[in-house]
Amino acid sequence: MKPYKPSGKAPASGIMRLGLSTVIGNIVAGGLIHLLGRLIYVILVFPLLMGATAGGLAFAASYGGKIRNPLLTVAAGLLGGLCIYGTTHGADYVVFRSESGARVDELLEERVGESGFVGYLKYSAQQGVSIGKIGRDGINLGETGTWVYWLIELAIIEMVAGAIAYGAASQVFCEKCSEWYDSATPIGGVSPEKGNVFLEALKAQNFSQAAQSIGPVLSNTNSSLKISHCLCPACREEGEILLSVAEDRTDKNGNNLWSKTVKEELLTPREYQQFMAAIPTQSADSEQV
Repeated sequence: MKPYKPSGKAPASGIMRLGLSTVIGNIVAGGLIHLLGRLIYVILVFPLLMGATAGGLAFAASYGGKIRNPLLTVAAGLLGGLCIYGTTHGADYVVFRSESGARVDELLEERVGESGFVGYLKYSAQQGVSIGKIGRDGINLGETGTWVYWLIELAIIEMVAGAIAYGAASQVFCEKCSEWYDSATPIGGVSPEKGNVFLEALKAQNFSQAAQSIGPVLSNTNSSLKISHCLCPACREEGEILLSVAEDRTDKNGNNLWSKTVKEELLTPREYQQFMAAIPTQSADSEQV
């Protein structure tokens, strides 16, 4: 049993795919979001949308390009966030130039001492961003407040994009078959009172003892462990198997509140067979409480 670690490999074709998606994809997405924002711009929602778009593009390109390097994927997500946010401001600048006439650079020089895109940003900050309810006059943040607001938006975009992108290269990959593992298949659950026993037995690689704590997934407990496994689609049970342990917290009605992975380990075929053979065979109905 060993923890899974991405190999860090990145095929040249995958890197090219990731680069094109990061730059071209986010520029196109930024333009579309700019058009939508001219109709209605909702604070916090749009930065979340931009971050999710940049991260999603990095995720899709990394997964499709079989990139197993989390740092590279995260970097692409962060760069994508800058591209998409920069494009929205760049599109605003293009509209500003078209509406301001031929003397736009002279105007910017007079007002803020800079021309071009930098001058436009300074001028826009000087005018200030207004925040308020739709259809009503908002509160103007002023020049300093506007710069702070833009930085907060960018931070939100980068955090969301980086988090989503990281998930791509962190997926389990079979280096032998050059395939991503299948999605998780549930095995069973461990009740709260048996949780520590299960985790300690698993840590000690006592697979038979750990497996004996597993029953059906419990739906009406405050907290329980959900056990699942992932297989390489080519190797199946002849290759290493990922065993995943997630903690679920539910309310008194059995509704899931949150879930987090607490342990992920790769088992050899022998360890996996030993583990699966020791799981009690009681029916799920007899174990529901």
